[in-house]
Amino acid sequence: MQTDPTASAPKFLGKYEVLARLDSGGMAEIFLARARGLAGFEKLVVLKRILPHLAAEEEFVSLFLDEAKTTVALSHGNVVQVFDMGKDADGDYFIAMEYVAGKNLRRFTKRIVERTGKPIDPPLAAFIAAEILKGLDYAHRRTDGTGRPLGIVHRDVSPHNILISYEGEVKLTDFGIAKAAGKVSHTEAGFVRGKANYMSPEQAAAEPLDGRSDLFGVGVLLWEMLTGESLFSGDNPEQVIRMLRSGPLPDAPSRRSAAVPPALDAIVKKALARNPAERYASADIFLKEIGQYLQTAGAVLGPRDLASRVTDMFAEEIETERRQIAALPRASAPPITTASGTAPIAVTRPIQTLDFETSGEMAITGATDLRAAAARRRQRMQRGGAGLAGLAAIVAVFASTSGAFSPDPVATPSPSLAPSPTPSVAASPSLAPSASPRPSRSPTPAPSPSLTATKLVVAPVLTMARVSINTNPWGAISIDGEPLVVKNAATTSTIAGQLRTTTPLQDFPIKPGKHVIRVEQLDPANGKVLQRGEQEVELAAGESKSLNIPMKPVP
Repeated sequence: MQTDPTASAPKFLGKYEVLARLDSGGMAEIFLARARGLAGFEKLVVLKRILPHLAAEEEFVSLFLDEAKTTVALSHGNVVQVFDMGKDADGDYFIAMEYVAGKNLRRFTKRIVERTGKPIDPPLAAFIAAEILKGLDYAHRRTDGTGRPLGIVHRDVSPHNILISYEGEVKLTDFGIAKAAGKVSHTEAGFVRGKANYMSPEQAAAEPLDGRSDLFGVGVLLWEMLTGESLFSGDNPEQVIRMLRSGPLPDAPSRRSAAVPPALDAIVKKALARNPAERYASADIFLKEIGQYLQTAGAVLGPRDLASRVTDMFAEEIETERRQIAALPRASAPPITTASGTAPIAVTRPIQTLDFETSGEMAITGATDLRAAAARRRQRMQRGGAGLAGLAAIVAVFASTSGAFSPDPVATPSPSLAPSPTPSVAASPSLAPSASPRPSRSPTPAPSPSLTATKLVVAPVLTMARVSINTNPWGAISIDGEPLVVKNAATTSTIAGQLRTTTPLQDFPIKPGKHVIRVEQLDPANGKVLQRGEQEVELAAGESKSLNIPMKPVP
């Protein structure tokens, strides 16, 4: 842990005592925090707070809240659980999630290859895949209070989103949150839209998705665990996507590792079928196939076996992390409770930064300096651009001071998955204090005595439409005459010196109404338009449409 000797008592986000910064990315910053209650109750949690430049984008916040409402309903041993949602003193939303001490699957696989020169043993790889499938099966079958299927599709089943705890638990992260991030139209920062190397062919082609798309991702993970290699690799995401859509089928894992038995070859082949109809129809069926293999192989494995392997690979790091946790500072005073809720305690010096991985949505190998982000936030505040004022009353089920979704202070939360947040994480620099205090906000009025914890107050929120765009061959996209750029999208790349987002584009949020969508195939060397297609589309609020736009050669 990188300890700043000048660090003072940690601040609070809502009722959560912030202990250390874990990570920051294009979407949010991640903190380790402590939830405290009566009679000395304490619990470590992970907080994910939206970065300032996204907090002002109403459509992102709306999607973030919508996805969080879905994610908070997920409670399963193989899914990282979301406990709570709140707002900080600046009005920026944060999510409280389960803290998972462990490593992500990418780190685990890489360490085994480095230490042993071999991939993960086939039975253990199959056990990990089975645990992932248990979480997916639960999520795919989840219904709302009326019994209506929620239709959850993870869309980013990748090794960074699989956490393996030091107790041998396997948990999925980033349910819904990555999906929300991928629907942002902001053009300044990068957003995770799913990693091209783990997309299904139908996802790469911007076609409608169901749970079988996630099963393709599990097939990729299993192939990579069995071989210790990357299945799909290319110079850029577009090349990977072309391989997914029309490239040759991958070799059987036994061609790369003689230890892989024919039964696992057959399982992987079915999971990686390009046609979804040829894959396993559900995670449950896939899970039963793996269970049959393990039974036939006489491999009786459980969390204790996985925990033993993890602790063997990361023994020194585990001990260091435990010392770091034990040395974390304690607040000099509890949060101040007022009529309007829990007020945060100001921070005058930096918070500590941990240098180890924990639960989360994305593994970030580079540290991000947040000083510039903090400066942008202060400038926005000084201009009066709070950006979230219109969202202050959104879904009181999250804003209620009663803490309707807070973790039970008596019961231990069931072990479970979004991410995220949170991720396996690398260290990021501490946020330096501002030279001048932030402008004060108007005090929050005390809640009306007539408002009870069971009463919901919902402000109107703009419901976006969504559009998926596909062409053959690929084409750079413009909407209403403006070139589209979604940085770090799987299909965003530099064409003739200009950053452009190309087809296929999936589930892109767009304001309701009429729009003109243009696609152009460009010469990568000089940007000359080779083919062009255009289509006018009218979308109602909440409507989704998939467009296949034909292109014609440009004389």
